Amino acid sequence: VESGVGKYYLHSEDTRWTYEGSSKQRVVTMSPHRESADSLWLVREANGQPQCLPGEPIKCGSQIRLTHLQSNKNLHSSRNFHSPLSKQQEAHLFGDNGEGDIKDDWIVVCKGDKPSDRFFWQRDSNKQYIQLKHAESGAFLSSSYTMSFGPNTPRIENHLEVSGAYDAASPATNFQVTLGIHLLQ
Repeated sequence: VESGVGKYYLHSEDTRWTYEGSSKQRVVTMSPHRESADSLWLVREANGQPQCLPGEPIKCGSQIRLTHLQSNKNLHSSRNFHSPLSKQQEAHLFGDNGEGDIKDDWIVVCKGDKPSDRFFWQRDSNKQYIQLKHAESGAFLSSSYTMSFGPNTPRIENHLEVSGAYDAASPATNFQVTLGIHLLQ
């Protein structure tokens, strides 16, 4: 999943949030390193939903989970924790073996110039952006150049913060899928 603000990729390092008031869960950032295996995710059905069929297109408005392939934990967010830089809703990984809870569920909101862009989530589309809306809280996954980690965070230096934001009109909430293994039906 690539950031709408530039060449940064949804990523999780094998380190945990440790700032005061954090979730103490595994860090999620946007990384400038395209080639990292820590930037690969599996799109899955939402909690309690029938299993997705491989290669089946994902309809706009669907609820999904994103499971991080290296850790087998899910992209998660909670109103209980604030992100370290922007103080918005923290994003982190949660669960074991791909199982977690309803705070792992995200709604795919499709955007695009053509009406057909709003039926299915498309890969490798230069014109279609998606937003991921947190099903439980309504926050949108967000990342911005203005929230970059510095040298005091060496494992994630030059990464961008990922958080949940409530401004759906912000370009920081736009993402595309450009990498990975895509199964065709």
